[in-house]
Amino acid sequence: MSEPSVHYVVRVRADVVATRWWSAVAAADDAPAVIRALLTGRSRVEVSADEALMIRAWAGAIDGWDEDGEQPLSFYPAAPAHC
Repeated sequence: MSEPSVHYVVRVRADVVATRWWSAVAAADDAPAVIRALLTGRSRVEVSADEALMIRAWAGAIDGWDEDGEQPLSFYPAAPAHC
């Protein structure tokens, strides 16, 4: 039996304002679908490990990502589903 794939949560950090970053993301034509979902009001999205890496790289390249040493999104492994 193969190992279950690990999914990651991308979550908006309500404690981080990051106005400059969110404005730049809203204006970006190439924002990933997950980021667009967060822009429309979702606070949490589950993605594959590969997607999490891609989204983190994209988000980190946007102006204002690490403003004041705080990042507007957090990434962490999703809790495994219990059957």
